[in-house]
Amino acid sequence: MYTLPTPYKASISKYLLIFLLLLIPIYTYAIDTDTDTLKHTPLTEKSFILDHYGSPYATASWLRGSRNLLNELEDKYISDRAKDKFFIRWSTLVGNNLCNDLLMLFAHEVNGHGFRQRSFKKRVDGYELFLLFGGITSFFTPVNGLGAITHYNIFDELEERFTHTDKELLKIIAGNEANAVLANELLLKNFKAGSLDYRNYNLFFKAFTNLLGYIVIADNIILGDDILHYLSTLKHKHDSDKINLSTLRSSAAIFFLNPVLYVSIWSFYAHLFKKEKVFSIPRLTWKNIAYMPIIRIGLTPFGISYYLDNFINNQEKTFLISLNIGKSPFYTQYYGGIGCKTDELFTYKNYTLDLATNLWYQPKLVLEASDTLEDKSYWGGLIGIYNKLKVNSYLSLHGNILYKTSGFLEGMVAERGFIWQAGFCLSYTA
Repeated sequence: MYTLPTPYKASISKYLLIFLLLLIPIYTYAIDTDTDTLKHTPLTEKSFILDHYGSPYATASWLRGSRNLLNELEDKYISDRAKDKFFIRWSTLVGNNLCNDLLMLFAHEVNGHGFRQRSFKKRVDGYELFLLFGGITSFFTPVNGLGAITHYNIFDELEERFTHTDKELLKIIAGNEANAVLANELLLKNFKAGSLDYRNYNLFFKAFTNLLGYIVIADNIILGDDILHYLSTLKHKHDSDKINLSTLRSSAAIFFLNPVLYVSIWSFYAHLFKKEKVFSIPRLTWKNIAYMPIIRIGLTPFGISYYLDNFINNQEKTFLISLNIGKSPFYTQYYGGIGCKTDELFTYKNYTLDLATNLWYQPKLVLEASDTLEDKSYWGGLIGIYNKLKVNSYLSLHGNILYKTSGFLEGMVAERGFIWQAGFCLSYTA
């Protein structure tokens, strides 16, 4: 008989204790931050990175840059004095809400599902946009008002469905992966500043709650539902339904234990009713060190994984140290890993160096028809070097090289091999 892992068995008292501990950063935020006087320097550096398949990590830079460019255009042509009028402020808030819907959907469909399909050298025929809940939610809440569907090439899909590999699972979960990456990148790049404006916080909210939202609204009548597709594909793979919708919904409750989630919701209404623009990222501080944990779940080809993302800043250097662990009814062993990514780790004159490392222990991915499903885990990892060279006061060049072994890692190709990334960074006064 399958025994539920510890996260499932946690009593209400344990969840309350965790929640109270995580309320400390909110208390710190409340007593240390006067949002009326909080100054947020607009990001004057906007990076645009590309890699071979348009991975979530590379294209997150385009989405962040696009959001900040939209902010600058809005601030230039719509003055704060004009926004003193409630209707103008509400109108721009709705417009930004819809723009962030589009950015989140671009991450989900193009950088998520589309990326996985391209990484398997398969074709995408197109993308379809539609109204979610009639689009009404975008007018009064930060919740998404738009939805989208990725249309894979039908001939590639028919061929793939007869191989029974993990490729289908990887494509299903890729959209939520891409938004988890986007949410973390938004925090990593702004954690040193310690704040986000209400528009970037709104984008963070949409990206961070992408998986949570899919789980909450999962329904048999919704076309192309990723969650139900994930569950049915897992059942087909293992001939068992020991992971079901109730399991996912119980596990997803940990999203609500993150103070930054509530700040992101508050930022929407605080701007609308109190005209506030910039909001602190809730964190614990000690001397020159700032720290914020985020707990969440993620979907993997093996089952549910629990993540603890630790954001740490020490003066100019920022670190994202991620731990994850999972226990699936389909395997006898736990699986998980640890990863670290830096921002401005080392700077010398015009050169900046950053690193990314990951180490994991997980079941083998079934990527080819000849691969066999095993109840056994293997070690794997990734190492990456990120280089930025400042050419002049306006332009910097990026050149990144990573190597990864075969295995599952959020936002990365499944196969082993080198990953090359290149791009540029624009610097100017906003």
